[in-house]
Amino acid sequence: MAVYMCVCVCLCVVTERLKFTEVPENATLQLGSEERLVCRADGKTPPRVRWYRGDGGTVLPEHVTQTSDGSLYFSAVESGDAGRYVCVAINEQGTINASVRVDVVGQFNFTHSAHSVHTAETN
Repeated sequence: MAVYMCVCVCLCVVTERLKFTEVPENATLQLGSEERLVCRADGKTPPRVRWYRGDGGTVLPEHVTQTSDGSLYFSAVESGDAGRYVCVAINEQGTINASVRVDVVGQFNFTHSAHSVHTAETN
């Protein structure tokens, strides 16, 4: 009588899903200041992180740049920077995104001057 022995080898592979490690948050930025919005992601392979204007614009203003660490850097905040921004992370696992609202506070300079109003007095 022969005795047989079976050996099974199981290989388990755990793949980390694409996810944000630092999710950007809504921000109130000071007019004229240097500011940074942070967005970081991780996955099976390092994702590419890009920022876009929420209005569909793909081109950021000249004073706003994307840094290599996934941050959005404002060299001097302008009133036109207010609005929605979207952080998008992409790798072979897919695409994830997070959107934030940016408000700008500070003293604004108006380009139109107020007109004086004259009234005539009657007796």
